[in-house]
Amino acid sequence: MDLLSNNTHLCSTSSFLRFFVILLFTVLHSVTSFSQKIVLDNEPEELYEEVKGPGGKNYIHPYVALGVIPDYDELAGAKINGFLSNEYVFGVRYKRKIFSFYQAGVDISGRFLQYRIEDEEGVPDPLNPLSEHWNRGKQILRTNSMGLELYNRLRAGKGNNLGYYIDIGIRGDWNYINKQVIRSSYDIDENPYGKVKTVNRKLAFMKKTALYVTGRAGIKKVILYGSYRFTDIFNDKYPIPELPPMVFGVQWVI
Repeated sequence: MDLLSNNTHLCSTSSFLRFFVILLFTVLHSVTSFSQKIVLDNEPEELYEEVKGPGGKNYIHPYVALGVIPDYDELAGAKINGFLSNEYVFGVRYKRKIFSFYQAGVDISGRFLQYRIEDEEGVPDPLNPLSEHWNRGKQILRTNSMGLELYNRLRAGKGNNLGYYIDIGIRGDWNYINKQVIRSSYDIDENPYGKVKTVNRKLAFMKKTALYVTGRAGIKKVILYGSYRFTDIFNDKYPIPELPPMVFGVQWVI
């Protein structure tokens, strides 16, 4: 009876030891796998020292950009010349590396934007300030603005460079200067100077702020970008058709 009891006790102890060994192996295997996933999410050089530069966790760089404003979906009363309507940008961009494939950041930019207004046939509308200068010379609406953008980035590639990436963001602009430039030509009999440049500032019919959705596709230092303005550029008190809202262009990282 004692022998049977001892055998039963030994079997129970052996079973418990086997269960404990299996459980310990399972836990150690899980921890090792999890650690490997964390390690593999980083590039090899980051395991030993903090990387500085485009591939680091924090990176700031300036850039310049040139964009065009296509005359797609333009409306009568506010038609533009898409070839001569453009924007020039100088900005500084900060990115924070969260994972090897995901980053986020902030962009601060100064922007010079101009719309070349086309002449149109018909009787000018007294409530439309653009129509007053049809067929009287070259008319341009110009805006100087400061912009603040928040963006998300999906990145691919290895090494200490910007890699291949796609950005999606939202940008708010403060238009601190809005002006209307008219260059008129006259016969000498009408005006001895021949040409007259008129600049109207502090335009009541233009808003001081604008909101954009932005997108970028970059290969290291060269970036194709686009933006779409989903707020009105003109004040609601003036029945002026909206100008085309899209901009497309190229950015270069300095």
